[in-house]
Amino acid sequence: MSVIQCVVCNAIFEPPVRTACCPKCETRLLPVNPADEVQVFINWNVLRCFVMWAERWASQAKDPYMVRMVRNQAAALSAQHPDRAKSLPLTFIEEVQQLRETFGEVDQNVVTEEDD
Repeated sequence: MSVIQCVVCNAIFEPPVRTACCPKCETRLLPVNPADEVQVFINWNVLRCFVMWAERWASQAKDPYMVRMVRNQAAALSAQHPDRAKSLPLTFIEEVQQLRETFGEVDQNVVTEEDD
């Protein structure tokens, strides 16, 4: 039997006949087939733009699962290049957190602060 992967929490599981939600995080977002993973070459700053746009869109949708999906996938991408991610984080909220560590409280109303 094939397996599927949750796009929010990355849990891999064998689907029942009818999968209504992820058994781990209970999202109803469509799962993916891990066998469809591909390698992509992209400039880090372009990737940051895509991730931040997705994070903003997910925040505007007011769906916590969408925000979690974007941030969890960004974390998986960041883990592939931890030094680069440390100096130039992929998500807007990570960049805000870096600013807060440097300058103290920083207000923002661009993206959702908490993902769940």
